[in-house]
This record gives sequence, structure tokens and C-alpha cells, in this order.
Amino acid sequence: MKSKSKLNKFMTNMITCITISLIFFIQSGFTPNESTTQNIRVIVLLDETDSFIMSDGQDTTWYWEALKPSLNKIVKSLESGDEFELIAIDNKGYQTEDVRIPLEVIDQSYLRAVQQKNKITRKIDELRRRKEKYSASDIFGALKFAASDARGYKTRIFCFSDMEQIPSFKKNETPRLDFSGDTKAYFFVNVTGEKDWNETIKTWEPIIKQAGLQFIYEGTETNFIKITNVNVRLTQIMSKLRN
Repeated sequence: MKSKSKLNKFMTNMITCITISLIFFIQSGFTPNESTTQNIRVIVLLDETDSFIMSDGQDTTWYWEALKPSLNKIVKSLESGDEFELIAIDNKGYQTEDVRIPLEVIDQSYLRAVQQKNKITRKIDELRRRKEKYSASDIFGALKFAASDARGYKTRIFCFSDMEQIPSFKKNETPRLDFSGDTKAYFFVNVTGEKDWNETIKTWEPIIKQAGLQFIYEGTETNFIKITNVNVRLTQIMSKLRN
């Protein structure tokens, strides 16, 4: 009986010590998922214009709403020290009022980081598309905004759009963007057919390449992607996000 009592006392003391240690580590900011790699800044560009819609011939849904689970997947993958920002694409792309979720740095504490990411996903779920009739679509302006915020950081940009610049660029014009440093961008593009797809590639390939970014639309490592493939390709990208 004495030996059993001693064993129970020993186990109780061990559990108490482990509990105290866990409380200490959590309160001091320790996190089991703390990043051992360089942190990243994630910038999401989400098209708010009238043409960014999905339709099956009967019902029409704004991609602004349909893509929220994909955006939340990106947020859930963030680690302590990472940063997140969401910018709307509209008719006047380079404006601070288009920052719909201002830059947030994920906390070093595991519990606070979880709470913070949950708060960001709630903000995404609550985002409402501004009900305007847009006569223009300034994707280039939004990319310029992202390039400014990316400067000096290891940045990953996710652009969800039909990539239809309105008014369109002048013939043979290649507007200049500068994504210096360790920046990768992924474009999920809504197009209605192969002709539109090819025209979109023809328009944006020289601009994106000139900006210092990759432009891959064929094969398994694409970064210019038809939006119908968003779920599969996004999962692949998230598994290698820090590479």
C-alpha cells in the first residue's frame, strides 16, 4: 500500500511540474509551431469589380464570396512572426482605402497566434464587397500597391482576379513594376474560354516577367492559374510556401 501511495504521489508531482512548465512556456511566448525559417509577408489581392463573377448559366455568385475559404486556408498556414494583408482590386488600385485588412503580424505566443488567426478569418468572412458599379478595373494599380508593401521583405502575393485591366493597356505597352528581393506571386485567373485565356497571357506575361517575377502557366509548378483549379493548386503552393 505504501509503495502504491508513493507512486500516486510521484505521478501527481510529475503532472503538476509538467502543467507549470507548459503554463510558463505559453505565457513567455513559446509556441510548438514557432517558425525555424525566415518569416514571410503574405499579401492577398482580391478583385472587387463587377466582372469577377462565377456563373453556371443560371445562378451568379461573386468570387469575392466564393473564395473566402481559400483565403482562410492561407491565413491558417501562417506562423508566428509572419505578416498578412488584404487589398481589394477596384477601379483606383493604388489607394490606401483599398486595404480591407491592414497588415497584421502574427504573435509569437502560440495561444495568441491561434486567436489572432481566428480573428483574421472572421474578418474575411465578414468582408462585404462594396456595392459599386465599376467603370474601370485597375489590377496594375493593385499590383503596384503590393510591390510597394513587398519591398524589403520575403513576400508571397496571391492575386485573385479576372486580370482584365480596364481601360486596357496601350498596344505594345509594358507598364513597369518592380518586385525586388525574395518575392513570389500566384495569380488565380477567371477566364471564360481558351481565347480569353490566351489573350490574358499575352497581356500579362511581359509585365510580370519584366517586374522580376516568374510567369508559368503550363506544367505542374504554375503561378498563373485558371481559377477553376484553385483548390488543388493552392494546397500544393501552401506546402512549399517558404521555399
